Amino acid sequence: MNHLPQQSNAKARARVLLLDHRDSFVFLLADQIARLGVDVDVVRASMSLAEWQGCIARMDPTLVVLSPGPGHAEQAVLARAWLATRPTTPVFGVCLGHQVIGLAAGDTIERADEPVHGEACTVTWSQQPFADPLPEEMPVARYHSLLVVRGQRTTPLRTLATTRSGDRELVMAIEHTELPQLGVQFHPESVLTPHGQQLLRGVMTWAEQKQTSLQVKETIR
Repeated sequence: MNHLPQQSNAKARARVLLLDHRDSFVFLLADQIARLGVDVDVVRASMSLAEWQGCIARMDPTLVVLSPGPGHAEQAVLARAWLATRPTTPVFGVCLGHQVIGLAAGDTIERADEPVHGEACTVTWSQQPFADPLPEEMPVARYHSLLVVRGQRTTPLRTLATTRSGDRELVMAIEHTELPQLGVQFHPESVLTPHGQQLLRGVMTWAEQKQTSLQVKETIR
């Protein structure tokens, strides 16, 4: 696992670029992804959009991960600016990263009725984009006080998983319908998410398939 991006002349393995929003879970998440046999580079979200785009151009990652982090998705300036360019690189958002994807696509971010920090809950998958499907119902770890709320307005997102909180159904996973973007509100790297490694493996496979599909389309052009 690398913490500073280095240019590679040969892309022998899949590469993940993890945008760090200064969260304590970032390097645990990076380690879990690296255990899949991929190269992981962690970069701080304090750089400019031009610097970030240059980093992506040099590294040519299979997947960009938008990390968890404190604060509101509106404060994730770099991630929001980049998503506004409608990148074709596959993106996976975790917690705050998930909320940034939702906000960029036109959904709203609202405060939860009750904050949850290190609590396990059960999510129910209604749809899955993974080749190796996860259990339809599975325990996950939640650490958040904000969440994505699907409004009445149509946005290019579909809800993949939810959980119940009282009489409310909370969005726990989303997928963009036009761009290769996935987000989960929960933390797959936590021990409270026993299927987390399977999820991360599924995300990597999904990203590789999306990247291959894009390369085929560019070749046809």
